[in-house]
Amino acid sequence: MGRNYQKDDPIWRKAFGNTLKKIFVLYSLSYQDFCEKYHISESTVRYWMAGEKLPQLQFMKEIKEFISQTELDDITKTKDLQNYVAAFMCSQGAEEAFFVYKRRYPSGTSFAGEILTFYRDVAKHRTSLDVPLVVDATSTGKTQAIVFDFDGTLTKNNQHCTIWEHLWMNLGYSKTQCQELYQRYNNKEISHAEWCKITEAKFKECHFHRDHIEKIVSKIHLLRDVRKTFKILSDDGIKIYIVSGSIDIIIKKVLGNLNQYIEETKANYFKFDSNGFLMEIVGTHYDNLGKAYYISQIAEELNISPQDILFVGNSMNDRFACRSGARTLCINPTLTDPFDKKVWNNCIQSCESLGEILAFL
Repeated sequence: MGRNYQKDDPIWRKAFGNTLKKIFVLYSLSYQDFCEKYHISESTVRYWMAGEKLPQLQFMKEIKEFISQTELDDITKTKDLQNYVAAFMCSQGAEEAFFVYKRRYPSGTSFAGEILTFYRDVAKHRTSLDVPLVVDATSTGKTQAIVFDFDGTLTKNNQHCTIWEHLWMNLGYSKTQCQELYQRYNNKEISHAEWCKITEAKFKECHFHRDHIEKIVSKIHLLRDVRKTFKILSDDGIKIYIVSGSIDIIIKKVLGNLNQYIEETKANYFKFDSNGFLMEIVGTHYDNLGKAYYISQIAEELNISPQDILFVGNSMNDRFACRSGARTLCINPTLTDPFDKKVWNNCIQSCESLGEILAFL
């Protein structure tokens, strides 16, 4: 009997074509030059770009070779390509694969060629979307870095409202409106970028100003002993990071001079005009599954095992951190099951002093 034949996946075949076309346009590459160099008909390449056919393996090697001989490491254009790829892959539940490829292939040249290969392999049913994030390194058995969530983790859960909910309510909206929009994102009805744009429009309607930030900051209080705990961690040579779905400017204002202990903060970013009014909400790539990617990135940059990293979080958007291979600690749990051992290694159900986490290093 002959082997069973599977048709190409039309969604990924079309994505291959669109991405190939994006690469040629974005980097001003001539597909006519490509055709002439490798003796391929222009109609064949147009079929690829239209998503009607996929190139054979030999042609794939030539596509990658052609791209690799071109200078594609313009940072702005590379980010444009990565954002374009991220939008599609996230819509297909392939966030993990995107983060891995972005980390493995930081240059425009390598990323472009390898992501096209991945798209082709998925369309041909030759690989799965399950690309592990875990960095392969031997654990030292000692915590070398700690990654904190912010809202509800380093801060007290004030009136059972998130920072985003406080912002919406401060502008006259209801808490429910904020929650319903987040639920649409969580249900994958809208992307993170769309969530940011809708929020941005709502805030602009109310003339959101920097002064609103100050009102919110005054209502946010840190857990006890944050300063003392940060100093202990720092003195022990443990690097401290923050990755949050909150807002960069609020995190930094709340922490004040405690920012001196933080290696890096990843969060959503607000842009204001010269008069202090909101211009744009720039969404973070490091929320939800992005937290796992960020932890893996830290492990790779420090050349350590993810097991030597402790992640401390409290809520449902922190549940993905475990997929990095890091150890996880849930404190003051909200909207997450702290006893789910697939997600959380340990928990402190009621944590009043941040110093309580030191027992889990």
